[in-house]
Amino acid sequence: LTYSVTSAQGCPAQIDQTIRVIDVTQPDLGPNQTIIAGTRVVLQGPPGPALSYIWDPISGLLTDPAAPTGSNRLNLPRVVAQPDATTTYRLTVSEDSQCPLSSSMTITVLPGLFFSSAFTPNGDGTNDVWVIRGAEAFPLCSVRIYNRWGKLIVDQSPYDQPWDGRVRGERVAPGPYRYVISPAPFLPDRAGTLMVLE
Repeated sequence: LTYSVTSAQGCPAQIDQTIRVIDVTQPDLGPNQTIIAGTRVVLQGPPGPALSYIWDPISGLLTDPAAPTGSNRLNLPRVVAQPDATTTYRLTVSEDSQCPLSSSMTITVLPGLFFSSAFTPNGDGTNDVWVIRGAEAFPLCSVRIYNRWGKLIVDQSPYDQPWDGRVRGERVAPGPYRYVISPAPFLPDRAGTLMVLE
């Protein structure tokens, strides 16, 4: 940029000055999210070779294994969050510590669901029912169990009691059964194999 000035006496002068335009993209971490304890969420800021990133807080943020060794592994546009408790993360993006712009989002952490992969409904008083611990935090939790041929044999919606290994009063045969647990409409299903043992 060049300034031209003329004094009251008619003497002209010119001054050249370089003006650096810093263009920092407004970060947007997206909407708030709800997760089950132990799951991860990717947080993404705007990429840019000259940008600096400050994540706050850093608790619950996992370091990026692809980051160069010895670098500030959280000075990155993309991090993975696995908080133990509900946390609001804030990302501040700047270039040479100038023109800082921020975005924040809250990750609400619900307690986890815990259950065994096998049980023995033989009436001996030990491990006779399949219990899903933590389901009380999910009033809309539903549980479906299928036999080896894909037939639905248990459908609890909402889940309100442990399965005793019976269908219409009869014990099911030992073997593998497929379960699908839907904690809430806004959370992913959990599915796997449940072994019914003697």
